[in-house]
Amino acid sequence: MPLRSWLAALCAVAIMFAGCAGDIFRQSYRSSLERWPSGELTRLEPFDGTVEIVTSTDMRGDARRMMEHGYLLLGRSKFRSAQIDPTAARQLAKELGAPVVFVREQYATSVQESVPFEEWIPARQDTIKQTVIATQGPNAGQVVEQIIVRSMQGEYRTTYVPQTVDYFDYAATFWAKSIPPIFGVMVQRLDDEQRQQLQTNRGVVIAAVIRNSPAFHADLLRNDVIVRFNGTPITDPDQFFDVVVASEGQAVEVEVVRNGELKIFRDIQLGTD
Repeated sequence: MPLRSWLAALCAVAIMFAGCAGDIFRQSYRSSLERWPSGELTRLEPFDGTVEIVTSTDMRGDARRMMEHGYLLLGRSKFRSAQIDPTAARQLAKELGAPVVFVREQYATSVQESVPFEEWIPARQDTIKQTVIATQGPNAGQVVEQIIVRSMQGEYRTTYVPQTVDYFDYAATFWAKSIPPIFGVMVQRLDDEQRQQLQTNRGVVIAAVIRNSPAFHADLLRNDVIVRFNGTPITDPDQFFDVVVASEGQAVEVEVVRNGELKIFRDIQLGTD
């Protein structure tokens, strides 16, 4: 294949991957909203359309820091693909209302592939000269030269270009900012292991303590299990959120289990909505 055609094929492949990158983020997206109390979703800051794409090498650590700064995980995408531009996640982020996206890119493998390339062959005429024995006319029985003109219509012709394609594992997390918290923790349901350790189905585990919040200044910690809030036994994240909202502006008492021991935090002054 001529060099120009080879380069054109490679450019076509690059355009193909660039064009579908945004769709890959969308097709592999999984929402995380079910992890959070429904009331938390009403406390998100308005989205102004600005999206920051951040390259991550530690998705778990970045997630913890985002929650500590009051961000809520909306969802995530995870897929394997030829190398793409991470900023292709921006369109999905705008649709979700996520001002911050963390993207991780890790080399996975290289694969030898045949990439299809369509080339336009223009219309043309071929002239063929051949010798034949005349069967009629004054030259019958003699060897004569015959000229045949053959017309060919223009057509697309598909060829396959061998290429080594590098594949990468991509992960992306989409985040939205909450307004200043009343209490300042993000909580999740107890998992089976935690229920077994505590010997109860009730309570919520702190997934993150938001910096400079009432909970932060009261020294509550990640992985504390809240079992009672302002005198009310806690059963699940939604009920916990409702209890916190009902107690806004008050000085409250919070009971938690930390490392198997019950601890009581008194006179925590809550913020207001």
